Amino acid sequence: MGNVNLTSTPTEAGAGRKWSYKPIAGSTTIKVTKEDDPNITEKGHQLPTWVPISSSGMEVRSHGYLTTKRKIPSPGELYECVAVDCFVSNARVSEIATRMKFDQQFEATATGKTWKSPEIFIVSIAIPTEAPKLGYSADDGPGATIVGYFKMKEETRTILRRITATSYDPLTDSSDSEIDVQKQLTNGVRLWEQYCQVAPTDPTFQARFKLIPSANLEEMGCPSYIAKYNAKPVLIKRNQVTGFFTDYPTLNAMEFDISLHPFPYLLKQGMAYMKEYFDKSVWTFGFVIEGRNNDELPEVVVGAMKVCHPSPKFTVNAEELFSGTCSKVQ
Repeated sequence: MGNVNLTSTPTEAGAGRKWSYKPIAGSTTIKVTKEDDPNITEKGHQLPTWVPISSSGMEVRSHGYLTTKRKIPSPGELYECVAVDCFVSNARVSEIATRMKFDQQFEATATGKTWKSPEIFIVSIAIPTEAPKLGYSADDGPGATIVGYFKMKEETRTILRRITATSYDPLTDSSDSEIDVQKQLTNGVRLWEQYCQVAPTDPTFQARFKLIPSANLEEMGCPSYIAKYNAKPVLIKRNQVTGFFTDYPTLNAMEFDISLHPFPYLLKQGMAYMKEYFDKSVWTFGFVIEGRNNDELPEVVVGAMKVCHPSPKFTVNAEELFSGTCSKVQ
């Protein structure tokens, strides 16, 4: 991926001033192997943890879905999660790619690239943590941000190299001939490549981005009106309101920022309620581009991550993080 430090410094959301410090991506969490592993650093600081996962438990549209309405476990994922960040702030923080330093694990491995899809895909989710005021609409405000950093898998890269070759003919492609149609990745990779080409300038196509969130809501005592949406995909349909897609060609990276702040009153009320139980919470997030015909199906999860115990008690403050004064990540 090379040097990702940009010459410009982004402005802090809602504050009208600049942050000059760039922390290392992933420095605000601890990677563990199990969700109940200790969340204590070598220096004795408590931070949220995250667990590498596959997308096999996430339900997506099958090949033939428009007729059968059948969903299946995702046949795989296009990117693997390599780092996670969590922080709290008084306003939504965007353009994460410009705010972080990236270490060697983010370096590009593709050579002779003939495709648009980036080596690194970043997703941030801004979650409101204050109870909304009835009758008052707020598109921003205090909240927590969870960021996932995803690196392209070699299998995805191999398919991209094949389908973007000048000699490629989909009508004669027999590469998937011995694979069950519901386990094939090619259509999902092709749809993702199209998304990366079109979505940066086409709000309608961008609106096909889906978030699949799930959590241990029953354990947290979550209200039923929120729990019923657990593991249900949500289209992020409102360009520049709930979804912000940014292309960074010089970084070989793309970023999709999701804001739940403009979501309906009841959702924000439920999130504010759950804030008190975040130290017990385990969140899984998957990301999918919605397939709408058999040439785009089965859907394939772009990336997935599991974040454990992102409580305000453990999560760093963005003001301290981006000013270089956060002792937990020094």
